Amino acid sequence: MSAMSSSNNFMDSQISRRSLLASSGPSLAAAQQSSKPNVLFFFPDQVRLCETGYNGGKNTPTPNIDRFASQGMNFRNALSTCPLCTPYRAMLQTGRWPTLSGGVMNWINLPSTGQSIGEVFARGGYDTGYIGKWHLAAGARAGSLKRGEPVTTKAEPEFVPPGPGRMGYQYWAAFNFHANFSKAFYYRDTSQRLVMPRYETDSETDFALDFLRARSGAGKPFFLIVAPHPPWRPDQTPWGKPRPRAKGALLAPQCQRTP
Repeated sequence: MSAMSSSNNFMDSQISRRSLLASSGPSLAAAQQSSKPNVLFFFPDQVRLCETGYNGGKNTPTPNIDRFASQGMNFRNALSTCPLCTPYRAMLQTGRWPTLSGGVMNWINLPSTGQSIGEVFARGGYDTGYIGKWHLAAGARAGSLKRGEPVTTKAEPEFVPPGPGRMGYQYWAAFNFHANFSKAFYYRDTSQRLVMPRYETDSETDFALDFLRARSGAGKPFFLIVAPHPPWRPDQTPWGKPRPRAKGALLAPQCQRTP
């Protein structure tokens, strides 16, 4: 399941307000002149709504995410009718119910109709980019719908080659699926497996900043999705071990129910 919230490492000084605005400012100005706004969609995995400061979360400070919420667009009533990874991602990309998009479960290849959000932006004259976890391809479990069932995998099963499977995204620094956050691998436009130089979310932040800087003053709007996979469990951190629980940490259930 994915949410429009934050990952711990995306929030540190690496993505400070100053560095983000310095990188995107000229591009924003150029886009405004062409009347087409730039779009940066932050799409992390495994982050609950109430774990962010702007939604009342107390366990982890999220200052940069709170800034995004106050200065950008915050979808407060965006719900998933199928809160599972691939089905939700398929709904986000296509705007269709899972039963119509074909994304009814994990580990399947999502059919391309040519009408996904990336394809629509590309046809509208945007530079499109995707960074991070994709999970709209079958990957290593191709050919099987049952966990643990033997499958015959490709050499690089998590590589999504350029073409219809990327659904309109031109710039690519992504992978279909893995959970090796400290030595995360990803792909560009060939099947060569590349390893991120730093913890996954930090490297993806660097890729995003590079994308913004490269388009500074280009006079062409962009649509970029940044989709980090961490955080998951406390032991899957950049420090390699669980961090001590903060004093006064709130344990589940900590999300207030709404009428």
